[in-house]
Amino acid sequence: MLTAWAVPLGILILASLGTGIYYAIPRYAAYVQPFLAILLAQGLLALTGRARGGVRTLSAAVPIVLVVGLNLLVLGLTFADARYVPYDWAGAAHYVKARWQPGDALLFYPHTARVAFGYYFRQQVATAVTLYAPPWRSPQARSVWLERLPPAPVLVGQARRVWLVLTIPTPPETTEALLAKLQESYVQRSFVDFRDVWVLAYERRR
Repeated sequence: MLTAWAVPLGILILASLGTGIYYAIPRYAAYVQPFLAILLAQGLLALTGRARGGVRTLSAAVPIVLVVGLNLLVLGLTFADARYVPYDWAGAAHYVKARWQPGDALLFYPHTARVAFGYYFRQQVATAVTLYAPPWRSPQARSVWLERLPPAPVLVGQARRVWLVLTIPTPPETTEALLAKLQESYVQRSFVDFRDVWVLAYERRR
């Protein structure tokens, strides 16, 4: 069971080290943990298969109740504590949608922000730009990315207002560089934290 839990996490860590892209985060780890659930279910079926009659029913019921009870307890404690419920994409999307004006532009960094945000924001947008982060462990690639980062008017055209949607992780210095580029042509009007998702509203300088 420990192997079924640890191996997928190890793969994420090795993939992060090998590619220079940071995959070992809870959002991605959640997708590989079903292997542990499958192994646990197989164990429960094996227990019931060895027993007979009323003992068989009892041998199935007790571990299932324990497993379900433990998971419900953990889930209840998790959702009751905001520290363990990051990435409020629905809240971020609803916030932008309620304040959206024709001609506004969307800017996402990194690309995972656009994917998750798009699940909840279905509005037609004329200008939506996605910036891909450079590899984490390649200073040369990051240096080139910083040098080639275009000014805001090139990124979002002539949009009067820009909604910047940020999330983590991002390589060092890249988010700061993007904010500096925006502030050359735009003024920040608001900043809202949706637990590891940040929405910043910018308005073009007059």
